[in-house]
Amino acid sequence: MAKRLDHNETGGLSPDAFLQHYRRIRQARTPMETAVGVYRKEIQRAKDAGVDTLALSLMEKLSKVGEEQAALHLRNMFRYAGYTGVDLGQKQGDLFGAEGEQAPTEEATTLFSEQLADENGYKAGRARDDATTNPHEAGSAAHAAWARGWQRGQGEEVMATFGRKEAPKQSTRRARNAAAETRTASQAAEGKAGGGESEADAENLDKDPPMDTSKVVPIGKAARGRGAGGKAAAALTPRQRKAAAASMEKLTGAPVTDAAPVF
Repeated sequence: MAKRLDHNETGGLSPDAFLQHYRRIRQARTPMETAVGVYRKEIQRAKDAGVDTLALSLMEKLSKVGEEQAALHLRNMFRYAGYTGVDLGQKQGDLFGAEGEQAPTEEATTLFSEQLADENGYKAGRARDDATTNPHEAGSAAHAAWARGWQRGQGEEVMATFGRKEAPKQSTRRARNAAAETRTASQAAEGKAGGGESEADAENLDKDPPMDTSKVVPIGKAARGRGAGGKAAAALTPRQRKAAAASMEKLTGAPVTDAAPVF
């Protein structure tokens, strides 16, 4: 009988309710996927026709925040471009006629330039480019920053290539037998309490005892000596010998003759 899920596991949602919601999701998703596909095709058509889709996207975003906020975003964009040295083709003053814009200090500009040089040098080092490809003027702070980045990237690339550790070998130990360990510990404790067993004996309690082979009769030889109770072992009757020979033939597939008695 199938297990009945409780309310907490299913969240109180029946299979019928799940299928109903999933059916509605699929119905709503189909037109959305179609609309997304149509939208992307129209964007590509506009781009092929020469429309600046990036400017169009920016214009749509700014149109949703209001005139003053849109102007602030544009001023900040050109301000950040000035801070980082990014050339956008025009200056903020060319668009907005702003004057007296505060420029970053020489120290801040230098630190930012060194950061960019360090990042570019690191990429060159990881790409295994030669150290002589440093594009900055020798002796400048940017030149030194690029060299530091190159050394860091080169070192990491060397470690990644030649410093990999060998995969750990799989252990050949037997799986742990918790039950046997518990039994061994319990028996060892009993031996200590009674004073009759050593720790070595306790460790070997869970091992199989050795097989006594002293009374095993080899095939083809009759059992000699005495049986249980000290009496001489009785010889097999002809019927018993015949039954034993038939059993051996079934096991070995070879006929057993009287010339080579089994027992």
